[in-house]
This record gives sequence, C-alpha cells and structure tokens, in this order.
Amino acid sequence: PDWKSAIQAANEILRINPDSEEGQRSLKVAQAGRASRDTAETAAAKEPSVGNYLALSVIYYNEKKYYETVRVCKEALKLDPPVAEAYVNMASAYHALGKTDEGIAALRKAGRLRPDFTFIKSNIEWELEHKGQPSPMDGK
Repeated sequence: PDWKSAIQAANEILRINPDSEEGQRSLKVAQAGRASRDTAETAAAKEPSVGNYLALSVIYYNEKKYYETVRVCKEALKLDPPVAEAYVNMASAYHALGKTDEGIAALRKAGRLRPDFTFIKSNIEWELEHKGQPSPMDGK
C-alpha cells in the first residue's frame, strides 16, 4: 500500500467528519504500516543483515514494490549467498512482475540450497506448466 496516500485519505475523512470511526481506524492502520516499513528500512540501513533484508523484502512484497523486493534480496545474498529464503522471496517478486524465467531460476537455486523446501518443486512445476513448458515431472 501507498501509506502516504492512505494517511492523506484518512486525514481528509477526519477533516470532513472528525468523529468518523472509519477515518480514525484507517489513519491508525496507515500510520502503523508506514512505521513498520520505516523501522525495517532503518534496521537494514543501520545493521545490514540477512534477517533485516529478508524482513524488508516481505514488507516490500506486501506493498507490491516488487523491484525493491528483488533489490533487497540481492543485498541479503551479497552477505550470505546460500540463503534459500532470499531466492524464494525473489521468485515471488519475479512472478508478480511476470518474469517467469527469472522466477524459475531463483526457485531452482533455492531448491538446490534447501531440498527440504518441498513447496519449491511444486512452484517450479506450476510456473513451467503455465509457461507452456513441460513439467520436470513428465516422463518420470
């Protein structure tokens, strides 16, 4: 979500009707969302770590900031290349961007790092089937 716009909209509702429960609730939610993102961005800037970057990638993904999601996942991978979760988050963002090949590549890297992540194989199969390619399970 665009927290700045949400805060402005809530403030406009409250300007018109200061007693509006909806306006008050919307303002609190928007302020909390913005504060959460701000806190995660500050943490990643002050203490760059895999955990901080992954937390920020989830926030960016939920805000539909998919390019930012990929960017911070790459930052996490610079610190610790064998982090499957970063590749999984990148794959989700690539999927949302319609970049199927990049998403599949990220999922494959994650799968090599964490074969115990059973959902990765089904996600790759789904991506391939919807791309019009045969599933790696065909012929087995």
